[in-house]
Amino acid sequence: MRLGKTAPVRRAAHAIARRGRPGADTHLQGQALLVLAHAYVLESRFRLAYRCCSQARERFARHSDDRGLAESAGVLSYVLSTLGLHELAARAAVECISMPRSARAPLVQAFGLNYSGVAAFWAQDFATASGVLEASAWYAGEAPGGGAGFHPLVNAGLCEALRIVHGEADADLSQMEFIVARARAMEHRGRVGTLPLGSRDIGLLLLAFEECFLACRLGNLEEADVCYQVCRDLATRLPPTSWLYAVTWWARVEWAQARGRRAEARSSAAQMAASARLGEHTPLRVLGLSIEHSLRFAGGQRQP
Repeated sequence: MRLGKTAPVRRAAHAIARRGRPGADTHLQGQALLVLAHAYVLESRFRLAYRCCSQARERFARHSDDRGLAESAGVLSYVLSTLGLHELAARAAVECISMPRSARAPLVQAFGLNYSGVAAFWAQDFATASGVLEASAWYAGEAPGGGAGFHPLVNAGLCEALRIVHGEADADLSQMEFIVARARAMEHRGRVGTLPLGSRDIGLLLLAFEECFLACRLGNLEEADVCYQVCRDLATRLPPTSWLYAVTWWARVEWAQARGRRAEARSSAAQMAASARLGEHTPLRVLGLSIEHSLRFAGGQRQP
């Protein structure tokens, strides 16, 4: 299963999950519900993903399946973050990484820490997010192949972009450059494994966005053109409601601002918020609205 190709897997998983007859294999149902949750995440249908995750956890608890409970808690944490439920997201992430030792293989730890970091940066706790995502990358590097470390690195880059946009005192472009360079080096070596199912294209688009963001902020306009076009090209693989369209619009905001095109940046921020709303991503919607508002009233005066 991968981004944009979820329908066949979703149909098969749904057929298994809805079997409710006496004697049905409830553990298999839990596994199918978790696959369904992953599919809905890739489709940006986070409310449905929440429902499936909750049902999967109930099935896994019935069978004392620590590994299943850990994975479903990690996915649930991510889903709760997208819905803006930050406290619950943090709690689910802690549950994921607090499972008994039998469930704590390096990749499981990396998975839980990654989503703990995501929960932290959407809650604007950037210092916690940075440390946790670095730990996730380390654990992923200890797993066979080591390529899954690409995913938490890309998330760490997004964390730094958010830190900068929110005007944090410790925001540092050079730190973001360092993280993004590490992620790009992994991509050049073909080590672009990801922690959740089917999310390779998500990681690549986020990396292209981060490179566009840096190029715009550093005034490298030709490089920004190239990176923005990569974002647009990767976006063609997205399902129509994906929250990643909001990220592509965010890249457009940065691109327009770097050229002094305030009206275009403002309209792109409004499109960013609209795309995030369609993709059920509350924090990105709030960010888009905030950027649009700041551009409209920059300097305390309404812009034409």
